[in-house]
Amino acid sequence: MRRRPRTKLIWVRRLCNLVSETGPAAAMIILAFSGCNIGLGMTLLCLGYFLNGAISCGHMSSHIDLAPNFAGTLFGISNTLAGGVTGLVAPLVVGAITQDNMAFSAWRTVYFVAAAIYLLGTSVYFVLIKVEVQTWNYPSAASRKIAIEGEEDETNEEKDAEMELK
Repeated sequence: MRRRPRTKLIWVRRLCNLVSETGPAAAMIILAFSGCNIGLGMTLLCLGYFLNGAISCGHMSSHIDLAPNFAGTLFGISNTLAGGVTGLVAPLVVGAITQDNMAFSAWRTVYFVAAAIYLLGTSVYFVLIKVEVQTWNYPSAASRKIAIEGEEDETNEEKDAEMELK
């Protein structure tokens, strides 16, 4: 997709994220109406997770677009907020919805909530995504000067140490 000059990077990111989020959302919505059909349920979950793989060239690649020098830090922060917090909150929400009500109607609510979260996430990403390197990716001129002076000081100290040895 990226080789064609007409395809802009922002649309590649948007399309991949759209597939990776709306696919599982659709699977969750269909799952909500599947009843207790185990085969269909497993197929829908597998299909949803399969489509979620497109997130690698969508949201997960955005960190490098925004700040190549801080991509690892950005990924760590976003993964902590999106993955860690969600992993903590999701079981609590599911427990609250299904407590004393293990009927399929309660699980239908769980699937609708999951689909809504997928769709909200992809909508926010679609509107707010940027692919330009941010100005804060580069150190300021003052910090560059300090770094260069620091390197010169180390070089002078090494020369002084060598002179003392001689």
